Amino acid sequence: MRLRATRRQCRSTLRHLAIPPGTTLDGFVDLLRRHRGRPLTVEPSPAAVGLCGAWVAGETSDHIFISPSVTGLRRDHTLAHELAHVVLQHDRDGQVIDPALLAHFFPDIDPSTVRALLGRSTYSSVQEREAEVMAWMLLATLAGRHQADRPELEGPDAVLAAAFGARSAS
Repeated sequence: MRLRATRRQCRSTLRHLAIPPGTTLDGFVDLLRRHRGRPLTVEPSPAAVGLCGAWVAGETSDHIFISPSVTGLRRDHTLAHELAHVVLQHDRDGQVIDPALLAHFFPDIDPSTVRALLGRSTYSSVQEREAEVMAWMLLATLAGRHQADRPELEGPDAVLAAAFGARSAS
């Protein structure tokens, strides 16, 4: 999917969620729990995983793991990225998960209840690019900045506008 089409899809999805003004990232987690009608936990990942973040989609609940070494703005972006996978329903692609691998890294989760495991380690897949665009747009929306919606901004300009607000050339 091209960047413009991805941004259009993300804008539409965010509009559908009707995020109230002033919603924080934690508030968005609560909104997503209610919207999906299922538990969603955010917790530190086991140190051995080696990923910034991971989403484990279970049969009846979702778990987002964030590396304890990821803090501040990077943590917020990593969480937004994993939430983007949830919002975009990236668990429906039929990936096969090795139960032994899951049990090794996430021993508290029953492997038989897991539908998908997505870890943030590369940006080569379409899903990872979609999640990255959605994460930037989600954070911009939560910050009250809607410059990411401006169709005339593309690529790095759109990312910078979403992160810092639009600046006039002077």
